[in-house]
Amino acid sequence: MIGSPTHRRTPSAIRRLSTWIYLLIGMVAIGMVAFLWPAGPAETEQTASVSVALVEDETVVYLEEHGVFVVSVDGDVIALDDDAKHGENERVVACRPGRYFVDWRHGAKWDLAGRYLAGPGYADLDRYPVSQAGNDYVVHLGDREIRSERSLSTAVTEPQLCPEVVDRPGFAPEPLDGGLGS
Repeated sequence: MIGSPTHRRTPSAIRRLSTWIYLLIGMVAIGMVAFLWPAGPAETEQTASVSVALVEDETVVYLEEHGVFVVSVDGDVIALDDDAKHGENERVVACRPGRYFVDWRHGAKWDLAGRYLAGPGYADLDRYPVSQAGNDYVVHLGDREIRSERSLSTAVTEPQLCPEVVDRPGFAPEPLDGGLGS
């Protein structure tokens, strides 16, 4: 009779029971792994890098493939977007002699920190966070800080001339909208 002290389990019954126990343990383990496994591939942060030595030597370095200026100003290194913010494909250029940025088409002007100085530009230049990794500065392109206001308010009194453009040798734009070409 089953359940009596004289009843002995057969080896096949023990094997079936142990199979079920191992199956249950395996399902729990698979569930734990699935729960703890990342949901998908980790997003890689979009970055750009430039040599510390180059920024220290040049003060302004233009990363053309990203449309970003890396600038050493007042002991800090910042990254500025080259979008002039008042027209499609309107890009600012960095002028070496005057140490400022200018929109050569319309005369807007920003200082090396990207602060609005003069002209029709409606805001400071957008910024990106910069960190240092070894001998490189790393620009974190996914964390753009949108600037929607002007730092200063001044009126344009004369066109801003830009005799030498950083990292764009031979750049001589056609005079448009009041002519600010070199």
